[in-house]
Amino acid sequence: MLTRAKYAINGVPITTPDHYLGEGVESFHSQSDLLMPDFETAYRSTVAAVGNDFGIPQRMRLLAWAGQQALAANPAACFVEFGTGRGFSMYFLLSYLAQHNLHPQLFMFDTFSDDLSAEAKARGAISAGRDFYADSCAQVSERFSGFAGTKLVVGSLPETLDRISLPRVGLAHIDLNDGRAEVETLDRVWPNLVSGALVVLDDFANRGRSAQRREVQSFFLRLGLPVLSTPQGQGLAIKP
Repeated sequence: MLTRAKYAINGVPITTPDHYLGEGVESFHSQSDLLMPDFETAYRSTVAAVGNDFGIPQRMRLLAWAGQQALAANPAACFVEFGTGRGFSMYFLLSYLAQHNLHPQLFMFDTFSDDLSAEAKARGAISAGRDFYADSCAQVSERFSGFAGTKLVVGSLPETLDRISLPRVGLAHIDLNDGRAEVETLDRVWPNLVSGALVVLDDFANRGRSAQRREVQSFFLRLGLPVLSTPQGQGLAIKP
């Protein structure tokens, strides 16, 4: 049985050059990526902008890599996020990429309300807790006002995908906390993903979300595609 603390001090991970403790992970391997100036600058600015430190640097490191990889493979493709909440993940990613003179077009989809819908909860979707959901659409919009090429798409998924003409997609970040909504959204957006597009699944391996994982995994099994589970709870898939 695991007896180590999930977090180190008040929910904030410990990060040293050769030790990491946080996000349900302990590692004694090199943590140099998390200590690079570009990463630390982006993370600090995100905490300041959002007003919360969710203690998720490993998750953000995967996103930073995915964003760079997506743009290297398909420079003209856009990014999409399904389930934006307060915008922590995408604010970090845009801040990080901007330091490398990379400025992707980004579409962020959400109801921009303060919790899951009653309908989603009734079918078994698990709320992440209101601290993770949007404070308001207006505040999220203001938060991203300094990033050109960003668009908030307000409403329930997958229906809101019918309201816009989505360009080709190189990176999709999925964080809806609802397996059915994630599968329906993936099914609808899949034709827009370019070959080599990366799909980052925020909750895929999270503790307590087995039912959600099974639903999402069934989508990729139908396609014959493997999903990589990460120690911090994300999933990563690549469109052939």
